[in-house]
Amino acid sequence: MSSLLIFDLSLGLFFLLLGFLVYRFPLLIAGYNTMNEKQRERIDIKGLKLMMCVCLIVGACILLILGLLEAIDIQIGQWPMLFVVLFLPLIMIILAQKYDKNENSKRRSYILTGIVLMVYIIVFIFIYPQTRPNTILIEGDKIEIKGSYGITFTSNDITSMQWNINAPKILMRTNGLSIGDIRKGEFRINNQEKATLFLENMKGPYISIALQNGKLLLINLKTEDATRMLYKEIKKATSYK
Repeated sequence: MSSLLIFDLSLGLFFLLLGFLVYRFPLLIAGYNTMNEKQRERIDIKGLKLMMCVCLIVGACILLILGLLEAIDIQIGQWPMLFVVLFLPLIMIILAQKYDKNENSKRRSYILTGIVLMVYIIVFIFIYPQTRPNTILIEGDKIEIKGSYGITFTSNDITSMQWNINAPKILMRTNGLSIGDIRKGEFRINNQEKATLFLENMKGPYISIALQNGKLLLINLKTEDATRMLYKEIKKATSYK
């Protein structure tokens, strides 16, 4: 069972449990549990706890479906998980304002929403450059993969190179990026084999290159034609048969 599958299922079950707990015990709701009795009287707690319960259960269903799809080896990436973790809390904060009639609460909600948005922007600025395609330069018999998790090697470093039709089975991400169809960095694939991935399309095909230092590289581009052209260019540059 892959780490991504375990993470998605565990997080989904956690959101499901949290949804029922919030509905049963409203004092678990952040902010509400610190209000005095007068402030709580101005909260539509029935509507608030129902809204939060529904949002959490919807998030849980998304994560559980994502985990089940991964269990049957259908890869759709981690965008749904990112939506649940990053944007669902923001949606809940915005919707919660409808149920709060306290004078200062809306101002606090606007400030909190602004802070959350700033955090999202910072995360986006950090992650977005890593989602850009790596540039692959071929000069003589030297191949340089520039960008995130880049590497440089020559024909003398190659011990084997293969054209693979089907996408690899990814078991675990150890140090890398997994968003949508993009897989970059260090992963464990198939039978716990370590590999450095530069994959732009999880539907395959891909190029596998084994190096003398023990590294296994899996590379593809967004389309099969572009990947096949790259494969031919690497074979020609390295004279690898």
